[in-house]
Amino acid sequence: MTDTNSLLLEYAAKNMSHKEISLVMIKEHNIHLSSNAVGKRLLRCDYPPRRGSTGYSDAKLERKIKDMLQSSPPTVGYRHMTDKLRHLNIPVRRDKVMEIMRRIDPLGVDFRRRRRIKRKIYYSQGPNYILHVDGYDKLKPFGFPIHGCIDGFSRRIMWLEVGPSNNDPEIVACNFVQTVAALRGIK
Repeated sequence: MTDTNSLLLEYAAKNMSHKEISLVMIKEHNIHLSSNAVGKRLLRCDYPPRRGSTGYSDAKLERKIKDMLQSSPPTVGYRHMTDKLRHLNIPVRRDKVMEIMRRIDPLGVDFRRRRRIKRKIYYSQGPNYILHVDGYDKLKPFGFPIHGCIDGFSRRIMWLEVGPSNNDPEIVACNFVQTVAALRGIK
């Protein structure tokens, strides 16, 4: 084993990230390796990848999460909990934290899930019964104001036009009249 590989293994054993190892190798040993190269060399040295087990058993991790939930507000979800654990130098996968939190705090998980935006179920009585018209202003500073219309039932695009202005209701009315004429009337 080369001297470089033994240095890499030594730093990896200290639980340093590949990027940290790369920076230390450059600064301390004047050996230039990217973080990807560090990872590949560690794999060639049969060092286990970081995505696997954390060294913490599920029971130990569960106890740690329970303790942390006691002192956390009820809005702390699995992403925030994963970040807190990693901040304490506990390498853990987010899906593992999510699984444990579902098991030990099902009411909290359900509470956070209910606070998400619920989409309304939309019903239309039929084709051409209701049309949705909207404008897009992001490209207006570049001279491209856009107006469009969608059928509420079929989600068919009735028109999508780049016009001289999207502040003039006459242009929208003209697009509407042309669409009605092309459809030979609407209900």
